[in-house]
Amino acid sequence: MSFCKVLPATFVFVAFALIACSDDSSSSADAPDNGASEESLSISTTVMQDGPEMEAKNGGHIDLDIPADSFLAVFEPNDYVKLTMDGYGTVIVPVLASMDNALAGELFLLAEEGKPYVTFGMFRAPLAIITGVSRGVIKFPINVEIELEKKGEFTNVIKLYEFQHKSNSIEAYPELSAEEFANFRMVATTGMGDSVLFRASSPIDPQLGRSGIVDSLAEVAGVKAFLNMNDAAEDSVKSFEGFEDSYYAKQKVAYGKVTSSFTMREFKEPFAEKLKFMAENEGPYLVHCVWGKDRTGIVIAVLAALMGATAEEIQDDYAKTYTNFFDVVDDKQVALTKEQKDLARWQIRWNMVTAYEVEGIDISDFENADLAAATEKYLLAIGLEKSEIESIKKHLK
Repeated sequence: MSFCKVLPATFVFVAFALIACSDDSSSSADAPDNGASEESLSISTTVMQDGPEMEAKNGGHIDLDIPADSFLAVFEPNDYVKLTMDGYGTVIVPVLASMDNALAGELFLLAEEGKPYVTFGMFRAPLAIITGVSRGVIKFPINVEIELEKKGEFTNVIKLYEFQHKSNSIEAYPELSAEEFANFRMVATTGMGDSVLFRASSPIDPQLGRSGIVDSLAEVAGVKAFLNMNDAAEDSVKSFEGFEDSYYAKQKVAYGKVTSSFTMREFKEPFAEKLKFMAENEGPYLVHCVWGKDRTGIVIAVLAALMGATAEEIQDDYAKTYTNFFDVVDDKQVALTKEQKDLARWQIRWNMVTAYEVEGIDISDFENADLAAATEKYLLAIGLEKSEIESIKKHLK
């Protein structure tokens, strides 16, 4: 079944026509994800210079000069859209109808019915300050282009968070080893050397009740260099109780704040710097954030792809983190269903496809793409030199 919408010509530019038709079938984590737009829809607008949400006390967000109702005549809540802002660049962001499903540290486009604007923001972070809009770094007028990326795809993220219940007690995980409880493991994908790359939850942040185990396992593994992908400054990391006595404190560490929105330059720039650190320092390496799930997950996926990992290996390794943490019900872990595991596998595929896409690299046919070649292009695009990429590959063999 299909439907058609007549779109307001004031705001919308549609390829060849002002009427767009789309299929109303829902997205599925099991269906192949090609990352492509299903409709040739786009909106052109500008940033409001004195938007009500731009002041830091109101969140420091960016308000777009388009009525929410006009925006919602084109896009729907839970769509993913591609947003390009003058002076900043391109990001992939979900459309929300309320803040109920906003994720900490993640971008959003909030379109609340009846409001005379749409808000481009970052939950618990002042996006207007981060991007430079409110600091005068980007000069007005600021043009914004928005086009459909994938209809309804954010529903998969909502489903993912429905079963993310964990415990900080190892007693809640009677079927897991200490390594699994700590989400600590060697990356053993195709092309990766033996015992050269590890991933884990944080070895020094005690909030998950796993840091001591990770620190000890890192020492046993002979880790010599850590890539800290957390959104925390070096001084903050070193203030954790017990830091000075940790194995971690005695090794080389790439510090620096990293956002969890992977299409933002605030992820790409520090990620590139940490990879340059890897190029300059021999391993074994351990990559971590807090949980060792999302930021760690995409770093490991990129490195595994660079070394020749298959799409299946990348997805399986990412999903392993979900089976190490979730789902805890009544203080005991219960096994995830196939559907839940498939959602985890979808997440890393989506993260990689969209991160590469904004750099002009198409891996939408994820299972059949040449991920190694695409990854080299991606690393060059975010600022690495060819010699640095070759050094990383040498260190990981």
